[in-house]
Amino acid sequence: MSLVKWSRRAMNDLQRVAEFTRQQSREKELELTTSLVKATEQLRAFPYSGSVYRASAADPESRSLLVGKMHRLVYKVDEADEVTILQVLDMRSDNK
Repeated sequence: MSLVKWSRRAMNDLQRVAEFTRQQSREKELELTTSLVKATEQLRAFPYSGSVYRASAADPESRSLLVGKMHRLVYKVDEADEVTILQVLDMRSDNK
């Protein structure tokens, strides 16, 4: 099993998405944050399970995992198959 780490940016994104969702419902916030964190269990077991995600030509190694219909984890896998979550995208507002 791979190690999964969260970058500072990804943690900030997670907090931002949670705060936005909390405005709708605390129950939805808990459901969303739980599903995003649980998705990392899949990456721990299968680090290459997400699709290739090219946010820019300068960053050709990123991958992404769709979580639900509205959120995406953008991550990298290093040579030791360790996963670093780079961003949490909210497809309702973030650039895809």
